[in-house]
Amino acid sequence: MHFNNYCARNFDPKLMHCITAIDGWCSRNHATFGVAGSFANGGFKDGSDLDIVLILKIPDDSPQKIDSALPDEFYDESWQDFLLLLKTESAYVFGGWSNLSDLIRLEVYPISVVKRILNLEEFVIKRLRKGPVADKKIVLFGTNGSKRERVIRPKHIPAICKFYSEVDNVIWEGDSLFVGMHLERLLLTTLIKDELAVDNIRANTWNALAGLLGKQPVLPFGGRFERIFFASRKMSEMKRKEIRQMLA
Repeated sequence: MHFNNYCARNFDPKLMHCITAIDGWCSRNHATFGVAGSFANGGFKDGSDLDIVLILKIPDDSPQKIDSALPDEFYDESWQDFLLLLKTESAYVFGGWSNLSDLIRLEVYPISVVKRILNLEEFVIKRLRKGPVADKKIVLFGTNGSKRERVIRPKHIPAICKFYSEVDNVIWEGDSLFVGMHLERLLLTTLIKDELAVDNIRANTWNALAGLLGKQPVLPFGGRFERIFFASRKMSEMKRKEIRQMLA
């Protein structure tokens, strides 16, 4: 079923209004957007959060050429602060919530950062978000079947009511790659509007991951390749099979 038809039949008017607003904003700004989390992975249920991923092209000379504000449904005074931080490479990812429904989260990426993430570059992703609000342990699963743990240590910025935090995009150890949360999110997002051809970039990333998995002397995770993603524990069986086929 088409995503918009599903939303119209299953979401309350507030949620549908938010999605329509993002769709229109993307059309005006030639952006890409999609849904992530449980919806994209086949585990969406009534009452689940809906994670919207928004990818946009921001001119290098002046980030302010993009819309000066997010849609009213996602209005956030710290958006302008993010654009300024982005210009000095002090933040790369912006996170917020809809002000109509606490079930809709929004995560914004510039396309330049998306390309770095999907190119499997080892760098620190600087984020301006509403959470986490306390230290949080995360796990990165590797193409060799092992894992690494890291701790996110957020810093509160009272002036803009946001938290700054840093996470690894990926960790490289020889020919083994450990998958970070933002690489995972971008690969598993179901794209609804793709004016920036992000899916073409993702195809190269899937091929690169398949090559890394194929280099292992013994198939990691018993060939259940979807387990390189932390979200695999909540995936539908259909999604699991789809990922195994792409990485085989």
